[in-house]
Amino acid sequence: MNISDHKNINRFVLSSPINSKFKRISGVLTDKGYKLEKLTEKQSFTEIIDTAGINEYFETAIKTDFRNLTVWDENFEYSYRVSKKGKLLYNRSRNNTVNIESTSHNREKNYIIKDGIYAPPLVDMGLQTADGKVKASMQDKFRQLNRFIEIIDDKISEIPLDKTIKIVDFGCGKSYLTFAIYYYLTELKCRSVKMVGLDLKRDVITKCNDAAVRYGYENLKFYHGDISDANKKDFDNFDIMITLHACDTATDYALYYAITHHIKHIFSVPCCQKEINSQINSQVKVNVFPLMLSHGLTKERFSALLTDTIRSGLLTANGYKVDLMEFVGFEATPKNLLIRGTLSNVNKKKRNDSLDEVKKALNFFGIKQTLFTLLYGDNYD
Repeated sequence: MNISDHKNINRFVLSSPINSKFKRISGVLTDKGYKLEKLTEKQSFTEIIDTAGINEYFETAIKTDFRNLTVWDENFEYSYRVSKKGKLLYNRSRNNTVNIESTSHNREKNYIIKDGIYAPPLVDMGLQTADGKVKASMQDKFRQLNRFIEIIDDKISEIPLDKTIKIVDFGCGKSYLTFAIYYYLTELKCRSVKMVGLDLKRDVITKCNDAAVRYGYENLKFYHGDISDANKKDFDNFDIMITLHACDTATDYALYYAITHHIKHIFSVPCCQKEINSQINSQVKVNVFPLMLSHGLTKERFSALLTDTIRSGLLTANGYKVDLMEFVGFEATPKNLLIRGTLSNVNKKKRNDSLDEVKKALNFFGIKQTLFTLLYGDNYD
């Protein structure tokens, strides 16, 4: 379909600037024409253009100023992209989320980032083919990203539209999730976002920064370092903290940072909870948990649940409303428990009771736990 053939367009987004001074232009149909919002790094400008000239506007913009154009009408979403060789690529999909059957629940599942819609970061990271299709080998990863974004999106809607959303991703790794969230919020939701990723692998951080520059993601930055050193970075005033499979006590350092910096929303999927597992001996409390601790697999899973329950209790003790939830099916990944915390007015009694319960659990099993130690030192009594 040619750009000039479009009719009844109700909204559009131009992104990935080439020569434009604007990083993104979005438009919505109103009774006066198309209301445009043009965003620079620090400013936002509005403009009204006549509906009769919209296709001509698109053709000029996609040829000279921007690399990506997405337009929506009542039934379809149309995506255009200028390739590195200057070829205009095109894709069309239904104007709703694509239904994909969930093998775990045998029902239809709605995805926020749709299979078949070209997303440059996901192509470069190997999740999608060049035409926007999700690779068969990456379906589980794609499902995880979508579910994580879906959960975050519930809280994003609470942040005022005129506010820049500030997000930190601790232990970002190759940054599948980081790029997916940034793409979703800026390209699809047209929100102003500043996002930071932190990881120990210097070569990975270099590649992520290079990719962010390549996509024109000016407000997405990556830093090399340990989560425990985050206070030394120029990080502050975040609205959201995320971790996806931060290993063992890295999750504790991330949660500690969020608590001590009063980050409003926490979304954390732990991994490899080895700390407590290494302390619990199968002979400990043998009269209480003889079967649970007598097999390596059940001991590992019990230790993981105990770890995350303690973390949940410590978040509550520090004023967070907490949910422990399964964010994807077990067949996608066994590391599928998500800790969701929202800083709120938790009453003092509930906070004190929660801390007491954590202390009782730690003393009962005769163990120490990093998040507790970071917050309260060795005061386990």
